[in-house]
Amino acid sequence: MRVISQDGMIDVPYEQMILNISYKNKNQIMAEGAHCNGENTIFSIAQYATEAKAKKAMEMLHNYYYEHEAEKKLSRGSELYISIFSIPF
Repeated sequence: MRVISQDGMIDVPYEQMILNISYKNKNQIMAEGAHCNGENTIFSIAQYATEAKAKKAMEMLHNYYYEHEAEKKLSRGSELYISIFSIPF
């Protein structure tokens, strides 16, 4: 599954990234991943007015992923199945 940042500038593979609410700024969603050189990269993919909105966006992401996994299992044998989740504003 692909996750698109709020501004549309970042596109990351969900299965290869760690997405979390920032510990420093509770209304920001961060993505962390390792590059081939072994170094971690951390960047912001969404910013919200409140912590509650950031939590809601993470909940939506979790729900979408579970639905995506169910659909992927049902579509086995099909040519290609790609799912994309755009972080909400």
